[in-house]
Amino acid sequence: MKIALTSINLKWENKEQNKIVCVKCFEQAKQAQADLIIFPEMTLTGFSMNTKLTAEKFEDSETIKFFSQHSKKNEIASIFGVCLNEKSGITNTAVFINKLGTIENVYRKIHPFSFAGENTYFVSGSDTAVVNFQETKIGLSICYDLRFPELYRLYANSCQIMVNIANWPERRIDHWNTLLKARAIEDQFFVIGVNRVGNDNNGLSYVKSTMIFSPDGTKVEPVDSKEDILFFDVNPEYVQSYRAAFPVLSDIKIKSLVL
Repeated sequence: MKIALTSINLKWENKEQNKIVCVKCFEQAKQAQADLIIFPEMTLTGFSMNTKLTAEKFEDSETIKFFSQHSKKNEIASIFGVCLNEKSGITNTAVFINKLGTIENVYRKIHPFSFAGENTYFVSGSDTAVVNFQETKIGLSICYDLRFPELYRLYANSCQIMVNIANWPERRIDHWNTLLKARAIEDQFFVIGVNRVGNDNNGLSYVKSTMIFSPDGTKVEPVDSKEDILFFDVNPEYVQSYRAAFPVLSDIKIKSLVL
């Protein structure tokens, strides 16, 4: 499976400028014959809590329509982030679109980043989201979710690949690097972290830190790169063989303990 991971300098609350960059990424991913392209959290706006400007109704989402159009045009599945205005409230969301331009699944961020006040503007999601893509199960998560191993352990029961799309600032980038690797090691699946670069209007800076860790904790090296994209070959079958050779998950006891 060939996966394209983007490291975009998101223009603050500027959907049209960010669309231009995303179109270029789609075109480059098509040239590289990628199967899936993944974009950072809140792809067309950056991590803005100005929901009156950024939030879109699910049934008429400008962002979903845009990624659906370009996934279909380039025949590449995509994962991206968007703020949606739904019955439950405003949600920070990751969407998986297949190469036909159809929504496969939607994940609503379960853990809003309360340290930055995200929980004031966004409601928590309540469900995991798994997509069966090329006979591989891929789980979706967003940024702060990475700090909660319970969520990833839940996904480990069914997934071979776990994706986290983020706006994770440079000041805590060591945590990002460490947690991605830890989640891969403890759950024995591929963990993909897709982070933005540049600066936002909150005074935060972001550095290139998009990467993949394998089930054994090894950092996967890209097979190619462009200005805003890294390309990886991922073999999901390695998850099953590694778990069979080193069956840590089958030794879990804590789930049966009563405290």
